[in-house]
Amino acid sequence: MPRSLPALAAGILQSQQAWIVRSEAARLDLAPLPPVYRVEEATAGPAQTEQVARAVAELAQKLARLKHAYPAWPLFDSSAYFDLYPCHLASMSRVEETRQIVRVRLYADLLAPAFRAAERYWVETFLPAYHAGASGDAHDAFRSHLHDEAAATLARLWDEATGVIQDALDLLAGNLEVVSALGGLEERIQHRPRPGMTLAPGLPALLQRLPRAMPTLTLDVIFPAPEERPAGGQVWMDFAAASR
Repeated sequence: MPRSLPALAAGILQSQQAWIVRSEAARLDLAPLPPVYRVEEATAGPAQTEQVARAVAELAQKLARLKHAYPAWPLFDSSAYFDLYPCHLASMSRVEETRQIVRVRLYADLLAPAFRAAERYWVETFLPAYHAGASGDAHDAFRSHLHDEAAATLARLWDEATGVIQDALDLLAGNLEVVSALGGLEERIQHRPRPGMTLAPGLPALLQRLPRAMPTLTLDVIFPAPEERPAGGQVWMDFAAASR
């Protein structure tokens, strides 16, 4: 379930271990994104890049205000704060709070239809083709399909996603709110190959790309946890539990 380009690169390199994988793009697509973040599937090229950049800038603006807004919530509701539906929240965000810090991470690569297409193709089409054809001989029909069709299509979709995300990063290079919140380094480090990792056997060479080479729009902020919170947090937790 990759949520960024570095995560997708790491997943592809380990395709032999990916048997039961849930597509985050498919889950995100269960309901339309709110208009402020929506990029139409048919949008391509510079138009997609510009719309993705605007959506990321909107998220970064909210992140920039979060340090001051967070203490005002008895129980932080990230869905309401970021204007995201709960069904999108599980895919796009991670909020962690300890006694000392609050960390909020937003997987903004998922806003790009080009990335969602590549991620979904890897999960739904490439992986079945890989498991069917990676161990076949040169004349095996499943192996031919893997190399001639599935791998070539995934590489093309991957190239398109990389282009959109890198171009969006270039457009946002002057936006200080975005630049200060970019979590690309941490995302690439998190998904770097582990020592002794074995590359997926039979993985076509055009798909052997390292996470460290992948651009990403992932946003990540850390700030001190509030010393005090308004009363009512337990009431909100009880209400949420009763509503399940």
